[in-house]
Amino acid sequence: MILSLPDGSHLDISSKNVEVTGLLYKEKNFNVVDSMQIVDMESSIVSITTFDPQVKARTGYWTSFIKGSDKVNSETGVLDNRRDLIKIEIFKQVED
Repeated sequence: MILSLPDGSHLDISSKNVEVTGLLYKEKNFNVVDSMQIVDMESSIVSITTFDPQVKARTGYWTSFIKGSDKVNSETGVLDNRRDLIKIEIFKQVED
């Protein structure tokens, strides 16, 4: 997806996995799963945002049962205990 901003710059936004929830409810959610890459096409600056980077350290039957970290909220359909866990990396893209 290319986002054109009013100043004339363009951002290329890509993600391999997205999750859409709430299609039959009044509130619809479009969530990126795993990671998202944003590239400023003029300056070649890249941002990679990884959502829930520690998921493998927390998942499993006993972790979910005892801590409740992976339980889905029945009203919203989201994982409330994992919404704000992100890792952001920003770097200049090197051309060959």
